[in-house]
Amino acid sequence: MDSGDVNLAKVPPGVTVARHSPHSACRSTVAGLDPRFSVIYVDAGCGSCRVNGATVHLAPGELIWLPPGFVWEPIRLADAGYWHLSCSPEALAGAMAAAAGLERLFPSGMLSAGRETSVSWRKFRFAPNDGMLWGLRLERLAHELAHPRLGGAVAASAILQLLLIDVARVAQKALAATSSERSPLVESAAAFIEKKFTAPISLADVSRAVGRSPSYLTELVRRETGQTVLQWIIARRMDEACVLLLSTELCVKDICTKIGYDDPGHFIRQFRRARGYTPQSWRDLQRGAPALRARRTLPPKICPVPPAFVHAVAGAEESRIVA
Repeated sequence: MDSGDVNLAKVPPGVTVARHSPHSACRSTVAGLDPRFSVIYVDAGCGSCRVNGATVHLAPGELIWLPPGFVWEPIRLADAGYWHLSCSPEALAGAMAAAAGLERLFPSGMLSAGRETSVSWRKFRFAPNDGMLWGLRLERLAHELAHPRLGGAVAASAILQLLLIDVARVAQKALAATSSERSPLVESAAAFIEKKFTAPISLADVSRAVGRSPSYLTELVRRETGQTVLQWIIARRMDEACVLLLSTELCVKDICTKIGYDDPGHFIRQFRRARGYTPQSWRDLQRGAPALRARRTLPPKICPVPPAFVHAVAGAEESRIVA
């Protein structure tokens, strides 16, 4: 169906699907807080996109699931062909209601808005044959939406349900693999950080919550995840800061307080190290401030994205410093 740079189909219930060809000229997506569920699926070439300011690398067969409340930009995807499936919460609820039991197939939290869930956005990889089938289903859905005919709405709904089942299957498989690789103790530490990251917590607080010494927890977390507890805390705070910067008009000082920092200067330094810009400059850039866009010559320094948490730069010794 790829007859041009972008094939776009829309339907009133709130579902859109578009395929962007490699070297498409139509790649000027402006960053903004997305109120819809989105799936970005790469079927050709490789590239990167940005989710809440963090760079995510994508290869053929990989997809990103984005609940409402996340910001994404298709940066460095010029050599990749990808699909963008977008679904309003109402349309998704309708698809779930039309297929008994479909909602129960998804891991807990995946169907919630981004700021309401610890599962958050996720990246998954299809097996080669499954990825090929998924691409064909997306193409069929785009055709049904673009060419209304007898039974088109029913066909489109059925295809959307199949696509959602595919996502649920690959998500459950990835979640099972992740859970098997991380011990219950590390999972408990991650849950505590998710619940308390807006408070001034430290390594000592996390280790106390899980009933282990700071040194034991540090070694266990580093061995299983390649990160430190402080990196987890900083990463979660930076992610929340990005959401607040783009979804509210709060000043940097107020955002600093909301995500657990007492010192705005310390927060600004952490944000610059993680995102490459000060919080206000990053906000202006994402909202399209012309002066900042004109001065932007290099991409921000952003670390890769692990399965559950966005990487952030390490701070000083965790046992002595609050993140």
